[in-house]
Amino acid sequence: MSDSSGNIINLVYTKWDSKLNNWSNQSDLYIYQYDNDGTFVATEQFKINNNREFIASK
Repeated sequence: MSDSSGNIINLVYTKWDSKLNNWSNQSDLYIYQYDNDGTFVATEQFKINNNREFIASK
C-alpha cells in the first residue's frame, strides 16, 4: 500500500513453499515511516503467524 505521494507505507511478504505447493504459514509485515516532508525515517517489521498473532521485531 502507498500514500498519496507514492511512498510505500506497508508491505506484506509471504514466501511460496514449492515443496508443499502452498504459501508459508508465516508472513512478514513491513511498516515504513516518513517525516512530514516525505523523507524515509524508519522501518518496523512484524512476523505474522498463520494464527494471525503478531510478533514484533525490529
